[in-house]
Amino acid sequence: MPSHANGLRAVTERRPVKVALVGVGVMGRDHARILATSAGAELLWCVDLDEAARERTPPGVPFTTDLEQALDTPGLEALFVVTPQRFHEENIRAALERGLHVFSEKPMAHTLDSADRIVALGAAHPGRLVFGHMMRFDPRWISVRRAVEDGHLGSLVHLSWHGFTPDYEGRALADRIGLVNENAIHGLDLLQWLGGPIERVYGEVSRTGVAGEGLVDSAAATLRFASGAIGTVQTDWALPTATGVISQSRATFVGSKGVAWIDARDSGVGILSTHATPSFPSTLVYDDPSGAQQGLYRVEDEFFLARVRDGRDWPIGADAARSALAVALAVEQSIATGRPVTVADMG
Repeated sequence: MPSHANGLRAVTERRPVKVALVGVGVMGRDHARILATSAGAELLWCVDLDEAARERTPPGVPFTTDLEQALDTPGLEALFVVTPQRFHEENIRAALERGLHVFSEKPMAHTLDSADRIVALGAAHPGRLVFGHMMRFDPRWISVRRAVEDGHLGSLVHLSWHGFTPDYEGRALADRIGLVNENAIHGLDLLQWLGGPIERVYGEVSRTGVAGEGLVDSAAATLRFASGAIGTVQTDWALPTATGVISQSRATFVGSKGVAWIDARDSGVGILSTHATPSFPSTLVYDDPSGAQQGLYRVEDEFFLARVRDGRDWPIGADAARSALAVALAVEQSIATGRPVTVADMG
């Protein structure tokens, strides 16, 4: 009992981490909402080059288009980097050089050269930089990972991941970023987490007009693991929003001694009406009765805030984040060339 009471006291007495956030887009808005309602954080600034992002900033949180202004705030301890990938490196550098802790959303960069510079920055400021691969906090994937570690599946033979997202994402993003590096990187990281390094890939895409004329709306890739196992990854940003289904994810793992799967075609909740669009509310990311966002993103953000205080281990290291990026870029190169690509040849 005394140790339990001491543990509660330690949590209660933890000082809120003074944080800023740069990039108030779709993901940045979610992180900002969480930080603004977290007892573990004091959100001092939201930053975005787009003045219109002021409207997406939580009420009462100061907004600026000048990152330097936010970073120079006395007492600031951490920065959330939720910008487009091509800006990650400069924002990470600016924060680390001021001695701040940094949470950077996935993927870690847009090129391997930039990723390598980011890895070097992290090594030069040990314990301060982490990468936000939120599915590493998903209890379903953690359970399968433990089964693999415990040998319950034996040697993995085949691994597959399918992750599908709504058509409005494709229309908003397909002309600016790659589908594989934006979406499939989740599955590529997770499959390597379970099955080890991927050594060769071959990718194909569709351009059926859902995301826009001539733009990629879905992608599929076959994978060869260094262990000898094979795998598949499929993703899109083409789910018809009018159906009410805005996300689907499923995975299967076949081993020499067992089988495991994750089925998230929906969250077990469906609402159909003659007076409204069908809806299938998420139970992994949701609003509580007060309107505060709960679920996987909050678990991830709260874990980071606690890490700033107690130095706990982050579930994905820089090498794994870089490896996922390398595989994603290899798939994109395969799509561009129409040929299989060996990941090691990416550099």
